[in-house]
Amino acid sequence: MQSNAQQPRSSATIISAAQQAFPSLHIRAIQYPTKANKAVMVLGDNNDILVRLRANKVYLDAASADVLATQKAADLPIVARIKDTADPLHFGNFAGLGTKLIWALFGFLMTFICVAGLYMNWLRVKRKQPSLLKWFGIMGAVSMLLIGYSLLLTIQTFSVRQAPATVYSPVLGITQSNN
Repeated sequence: MQSNAQQPRSSATIISAAQQAFPSLHIRAIQYPTKANKAVMVLGDNNDILVRLRANKVYLDAASADVLATQKAADLPIVARIKDTADPLHFGNFAGLGTKLIWALFGFLMTFICVAGLYMNWLRVKRKQPSLLKWFGIMGAVSMLLIGYSLLLTIQTFSVRQAPATVYSPVLGITQSNN
């Protein structure tokens, strides 16, 4: 049986320590470590514009609730800031339901345009060559083989569940091995 010193601290203790280290952080998530001697991550918002949840965080020692590091979106280098801006722009979740509906509408319009273009091309070619195989052609067959290979490679890649050494923050350069 482990001693109390090695047991993770309660959520209230973790939240209190994170609030002291980063007072303006509006806590949205706490990620407890899955292995001993790993940090607890407290994630939240800091009223920064267009950043994902992981841009602002506090790293705490799980056993003592001591602050190991803090990361603020405002202090991130430009490349890291752009990476943390990608999700809100991509998913449209930076301005509420209205923005998500606009993003969905444009997504449906792009899909409709692609399908309409394929259909118009099929109608044009069908007058000359009624066979789907001839319309598809050699490049279509090569494309389908490449798509099949990429799907197979993707399935193989994501079925392997090996995690590299846990990186606390690439910006701060704090790492810890999985030993």
